[in-house]
Amino acid sequence: MPKRKGAKKLGWLFWVGPMIAVVMAPLMLFFAVEELSQSTDEHLIATMVLLSAIAFFSLLGCLLDDSFQCPYHFPAMLLLAQLFALVVAILLWPSIFKTLPKPNEMEHWLMDKLRAQPAQPLTESITERPLAPSNPAPAAVSPATPLAKRALRGSEEVSLDIAGWKDVGDGFCVDSQDQEFSSLHAVGKSLRECAAIAAGDPESIAFDFSSGDGGCDIRFPAGATFESVEGFEWWGWGAGKDQPKGSQQRKHESETRCYLKTFKTPARPRGKALSSQLHPKYKALIREYPFQPVRNEHGRFVNVILVRSPFRTDHQEQLYQKFKDEILFLGISSWEDYPLPAPNPYSSGFPPKKFVGLFPGFLYMHRNPETIFPSHVKLLLLSQSDFSLPALMPALEKKYDFTFSGSDQDVAQDCMGWSSYAKNWSFVKEALEVMCGELQMTGVLVATKDKQGRQACSIPASCEGLITQTTFLNQDEFFKYTRQSQFLFLSQVHDASPRVITQALALDVPVLMNKNIIGGWKYLTDQTGEGFNDIHDLQDSIQRLRENSAAGAYHPRRYVDENCGDQISGERLTKFVLEHFSHRVKLPEGTKLLFPSGA
Repeated sequence: MPKRKGAKKLGWLFWVGPMIAVVMAPLMLFFAVEELSQSTDEHLIATMVLLSAIAFFSLLGCLLDDSFQCPYHFPAMLLLAQLFALVVAILLWPSIFKTLPKPNEMEHWLMDKLRAQPAQPLTESITERPLAPSNPAPAAVSPATPLAKRALRGSEEVSLDIAGWKDVGDGFCVDSQDQEFSSLHAVGKSLRECAAIAAGDPESIAFDFSSGDGGCDIRFPAGATFESVEGFEWWGWGAGKDQPKGSQQRKHESETRCYLKTFKTPARPRGKALSSQLHPKYKALIREYPFQPVRNEHGRFVNVILVRSPFRTDHQEQLYQKFKDEILFLGISSWEDYPLPAPNPYSSGFPPKKFVGLFPGFLYMHRNPETIFPSHVKLLLLSQSDFSLPALMPALEKKYDFTFSGSDQDVAQDCMGWSSYAKNWSFVKEALEVMCGELQMTGVLVATKDKQGRQACSIPASCEGLITQTTFLNQDEFFKYTRQSQFLFLSQVHDASPRVITQALALDVPVLMNKNIIGGWKYLTDQTGEGFNDIHDLQDSIQRLRENSAAGAYHPRRYVDENCGDQISGERLTKFVLEHFSHRVKLPEGTKLLFPSGA
């Protein structure tokens, strides 16, 4: 029977479905895994199967249309059916792919397929796998533990049967008072990996594991230190102390179990051989404020720690005593009168001799160090303010006579508190009577307003219209005000390492400095500015500074280039360490410069 005329006119519709399916393939993958980069072979295969099915029905439709007398609208009906199948697939794709694994679920998905088979015993010890940073104590896996119950990355199964670990309940670990522990945290780990790394740290007491994201939290009691592990991040705010248990609260809406460590990991042997390999506790120690890390010119940590302030807690002092023979600790001037106690009434006191002989070496800023430090302490006239200086910037039009840096004043108490005492604010107000009232000078008082910009520290009435008061500024904003000023005004006395001095000099701005300052006096030369003793000679010092500036007598940037900065100071610190402490520390090969790292 002849086919109806015009039936072939719609034959091209047979190939529209496959073309649309190909275009929609990335969309289908996105609905499957929400991130194309996480697509597995199974996702791609399933998508290809769907595309092949669409193409097969097009081919089948074409053959049927050629072999049989099909209705005129048959190609259009087939196309609608194909489009309907694509839409349904996309809508149901997430449900369909619950049976297919994401990358971190692969092992468990495969194990599910094998659950019907007899479980094979696994005799491998958890400690037989190479671990960093140290070999854990024996925590052998029970040979009877079936493979299907093993640690599978991202697995929904979180059961664990390993000698030395006790399952203590559902949820992340908390102590007997329901306080969460500090943790060494990572995601995308397997249960086996998490247990092995936890077993390797002598101070860990538990770990918890969440199945959905492979979340591993190795738990430590408050005050403990950790050994650095690649890929893990330290979350050290926990207050938990002992007796770990499950909190009954899941992590990230995923099944979570807490495991108690029932064995003691042997402490790492304290070898006497020097090594440039970073001490495993180094990164834990430098989280305590007094302990400042040191890097070389390649950005690599070295086994030297600078103690930049008095210990704030007994725990910090205990850490020093525990590791002082394994890491080289040196003192550095960076905090008030330290290593001497400060007269600041808002500071904690300590015995005058406590820190002056505690460390084998000290980077100092005091005058007459021989009257402060005992003879066994190796000394270097160097401090934090000698490093990390700004590059020379284009000169700006001078809008102010001076800038004063208040750091972060105690505005709520009208500048009466720790910072205000350290900056000698009472003298600043006395000096402003001269600078504003008698000399009609303009200036900027940085950080003398609260952070909301509403309340400001009181200043003399004579300064109205002459003085600009600002909130706490970021460094770039402070540098801009400094560059717009004739000089930087420093009133403080009890300041061991005022970074703003060398920052101003690096910006080619001279300084007007209190000659009685504890640290920073060495920067005052005939190239860098003028000094004053008290209110009585302040006006004369200002007049000399103005005259010399007008005559071009100061060369602050030249002074910095010849005496400070990372290159010069980094070489001096390296030479100091190698000359006096080569028997205590081995620097990484090729190290030529050492720098204090961090603020």
